[in-house]
Amino acid sequence: MMNSRAKIIITLIDRKGPNGCHRGHQIGDSYDFDTERGQLCPMAAHVAFPYIDILRYGGQIPGNPENRAVFCCPDVDTINVYRIEKLVSQDTERLELTPLTVKDAETVLTMAGKESVARYMRFSTLKSHSEAVDLILQLTAGINNAWLVTRKSTQEPVGVLALKQTEKPEMRDVTLFLDEPAWGCGLGQELLSWATDFASQTLNVSVLQAYVAIENTACQRLLSRLNYKLEKRFDFEDQSVLVYHRIIN
Repeated sequence: MMNSRAKIIITLIDRKGPNGCHRGHQIGDSYDFDTERGQLCPMAAHVAFPYIDILRYGGQIPGNPENRAVFCCPDVDTINVYRIEKLVSQDTERLELTPLTVKDAETVLTMAGKESVARYMRFSTLKSHSEAVDLILQLTAGINNAWLVTRKSTQEPVGVLALKQTEKPEMRDVTLFLDEPAWGCGLGQELLSWATDFASQTLNVSVLQAYVAIENTACQRLLSRLNYKLEKRFDFEDQSVLVYHRIIN
């Protein structure tokens, strides 16, 4: 019989109460519901149960992105805010994309802790586990979609892809970084092509936007091949950035 129990991750993403958590939980703490629920505050776990049952067995929570729910701890002095995620993988010809969670922090640190990987990104080279957690929380905030990318043939993580919320509901920002072993073999094109279809068919988004460092000529060539158009340029003290758009609907 097929196992219908999808993996559920619960992550503390914010705190709105005036006091620290009585259980000692901190923003960025993350728990696998099936194997680590005993580490979670019983009050928070009690509130989480109905959301988890709805998501795990095929339902959705109104007002939340697909396969997610956000809820608050009932302690009025703490008001921890948690996100529940049902992990549903996507795939391309060569790659598997699994929703990015704080559980992936060490993997992200291994990749984005390399200066060669981070040098063209809009974040500095990661130096610690906590910096990786902060980056993951940024990439997965709100209605953002983000995935850890794994090569099917080796099961090795090769990068991160994210489609991030903008001020325009019809537009998403694209973030993509790949580890060095994944360079030069067409994986970037494969991922961005998949992202275009996902944004159009699943998110009902009509425009994708990408910010590219002016020195990153390889990325500029890739975007041009995928019909992104150069829209504007920003010049800062330390870097010039090009902004590309692609209309997809």
